[in-house]
Amino acid sequence: MSLSADGLLSAMNAELEKNGFKPTSTNKKYNKTLASAIIKHIKENAQVIVPSGSSAGTYKVS
Repeated sequence: MSLSADGLLSAMNAELEKNGFKPTSTNKKYNKTLASAIIKHIKENAQVIVPSGSSAGTYKVS
């Protein structure tokens, strides 16, 4: 499963609503921007290390 800002935004909104917060047009834009920045940071910096086997190596997260 690939990382996406829309997927993260959906999860964020579900958790916010579950905890009594109601999304508004103002914070929806903020949340979308925050989700996009988080996904961008993860994709640019995260790595997965497979220590052994035929796929051994270090891979970027996409």
